[in-house]
Parts: sequence; structure tokens; C-alpha cells
Amino acid sequence: MAELFGFSITRAKKQADPKQSFTTTQADDGTQTIAAGGYFGQYLDMEGTAKSEADLIRRYREIALHPECDMAIEDIVNEAVVANEMKDAVRVNVDNLPYGKDVRRKIEDEFQNQKCF
Repeated sequence: MAELFGFSITRAKKQADPKQSFTTTQADDGTQTIAAGGYFGQYLDMEGTAKSEADLIRRYREIALHPECDMAIEDIVNEAVVANEMKDAVRVNVDNLPYGKDVRRKIEDEFQNQKCF
């Protein structure tokens, strides 16, 4: 260590190499980091909850615009829908209707002949 004109000259101290994390830090302020097209953005939900069902539907439709979410929704719907050629997925039950057998049979026949496109 040398002193010259009131300044001290010393050797540089070696600093510890900071460890880098492979994950991002979790924010505790209510923001979320989302990936959008290779870039990161943050948003803050000021409402906390939806005010009506229309708000929820609007949010779900906005979320479905992302291709990853759209593919997930499509997979879930495809798994939920029954596709069996040997058995009907939906059947009408007319046992408790206050009509005669002829009317109930016509309702069942019309339901079976209905084409859904």
C-alpha cells in the first residue's frame, strides 16, 4: 500500500464470482412475466377478480389467441367429446313426458334423424 498526495494506492481485491440463476426471480408485487413472441412483458392485474361473466369470457378469448393456449384448449375439448361410432354420444329421454307413446316415439325418431353440421 502506498500513499501519495493523500490518496492510498492498494491492490484490487478479488470479488467473488456471483452465481447466475437459470430461472427468473419471482416478483411479489402482483406482476407476472409472460412470454410473447420471444420477448418478455409484465402486466399487473388491478381488478383481482372479474366483475361479470362477460369479462371472464373476454379474457378467455384473449388468452385463446396465443397459439400454445389454443392448442391446449383444442386438445382438452377433443378429449372431452365422446367419439364412438357404435354408440350415440347423446340420447333424448322421453319417459317422463306427459304425451302418448306415438308422440314420444316421433320425438325420438326426429332426434335420431337430426343432422348436426
